[in-house]
Amino acid sequence: MPLSNDKKSALKGTTLSIFAMFTMVISTYTLAESCPPLSSISSQDVNGTFHYSAGAFKGSNADTGVEPENVDYSKKSGVKFTTATLAQRKVGSEGEDPADKPGSIISYVKCDYEGSGADDRVRLSQRTTAFATEAKGTWEKDTQENSANTHNKKCSASDVTDCEFNLP
Repeated sequence: MPLSNDKKSALKGTTLSIFAMFTMVISTYTLAESCPPLSSISSQDVNGTFHYSAGAFKGSNADTGVEPENVDYSKKSGVKFTTATLAQRKVGSEGEDPADKPGSIISYVKCDYEGSGADDRVRLSQRTTAFATEAKGTWEKDTQENSANTHNKKCSASDVTDCEFNLP
């Protein structure tokens, strides 16, 4: 039995409404992310300093001030994930990227992995376009404002999946 024009029009309108709602839900939904597991971090000795990477996350021994710099701390026994930090800062007179303009705000996520020795640590970071938001875990706001006049947020856990965040 053929549908009347009124019923076809109503069906079209309902279908478009459902599609529009579905599109809005999908576009605002973001998958929570976490710091990379230590096992996924690759390391490379570059002129006596170890550099680390896992996807968009990067770091080096020079970033954390560990001594000596020529040790691959990601492979040391006992090193494990400890903290994820959602952070911002204001660029001073010199940034780590030549494109950074003094006074501009940088947003990033830091991932810290530590062991029992004072220098047994690895830090990875990833720049973000805006302040990332917490998704899962117990996130504590720093009591002190950072140089961007916001409060960094930290999540401490033994497993990266216990500190999830949403990237902007």
